[in-house]
Amino acid sequence: MSNSQPGANAGLLDSIKALGITFLALVRTRAELIAVELQEDRERIKEIFILSLVSALFCTLGLLLLAVFIVVYYWDSYRLLAIGGVTVVYSGVGIWTLIELLKRLRNNPPLLATTLQEFDHDIDILSKSHE
Repeated sequence: MSNSQPGANAGLLDSIKALGITFLALVRTRAELIAVELQEDRERIKEIFILSLVSALFCTLGLLLLAVFIVVYYWDSYRLLAIGGVTVVYSGVGIWTLIELLKRLRNNPPLLATTLQEFDHDIDILSKSHE
């Protein structure tokens, strides 16, 4: 019987070692997924920021020139009405875009959502195999 214990201990140690290797491989895979997601999010945010800046610049220039055109066109007859109308329209668009921005920020998926979903999936699988 003493001969079977060293073999059983060796088998148990091998099983624990294999389990540890599997666990480390799983953690490594999830860490790689986190790194990929962070890289993708960083690139997406950079693209959105640059496009937003360029868009804001040219839209602002276009709207400014449109406002100047409207005010100059109606300068002799409806100067105050033209300035007031342009102000109301711009303020309305600004408020609407601010509301949309706040909605999108609230509905933005959390950072690393896919990774967290994969961790939940792993926990479910390990829980079922444990039972």
